[in-house]
Amino acid sequence: MTDDEKETFQKALGAQSGADYEPIAVLATQVVAGENLAYLCRGASTDGAAQWDIVVVYKDLQGNASITGAAAFDLADIKTTDEAASTEATGAWEVRQASSGVAMTAEAAQAFTKAIASYDDLQINPLALLGTQQGDGTDYLILGTHNGATQDSAPAVFVVNVHESADGAAELIDESKLDLLAYVS
Repeated sequence: MTDDEKETFQKALGAQSGADYEPIAVLATQVVAGENLAYLCRGASTDGAAQWDIVVVYKDLQGNASITGAAAFDLADIKTTDEAASTEATGAWEVRQASSGVAMTAEAAQAFTKAIASYDDLQINPLALLGTQQGDGTDYLILGTHNGATQDSAPAVFVVNVHESADGAAELIDESKLDLLAYVS
C-alpha cells in the first residue's frame, strides 16, 4: 500500500463512527469521478472475534474520502466465481498486485510455497492468511493475487486452500477466483 492509499483510508475511517478496520492491502481500484479503492482489512466482529473485510473507499477529485461499503468474509461461504477474469467479471475494477505475505504467518507461507512448487502456471502471490483449521495436519485458507501473466488471463484475486500434513508435506487442495463484485457492489 502506498502512503497516499494509507492516508486516504485514514481520512475515510475518520469520517466513519464506530468502524474499526486495519487496512492490509489495496486489492483493486476503479476509476470513477474520482477513485474507488477496495481495501482488504482486518476487522472485529460484534463479539470481538477477528474477521476479514473488504472495505470500499471513495476518494473524490478534491482528495476527500469516505467509506461507501464494507463486506465481511464468511470463511465458511466465501463468494467465488468460475468466470474468467475480465472487465465483465470485475465490473471495471482493476485488480492490484500487492506485496507478498503482508498478513501471512511463516508457517502458512512455507506451506503455500511447498504446495504450489510443482505448478509452473500457477502464479499466485499470497497476501493474507484468512484462517486455519486443524485436523490431520493444518489447512490454510489464503487470499492472493494473480498477476495475469499469461496472454489469456487478467489479474484476479484468488482464494487458495492448502493442506499441510503432520509430516510437513503440503498440497494444493483448491484455488478459486474471488467474486470481487460480491464484495464491492
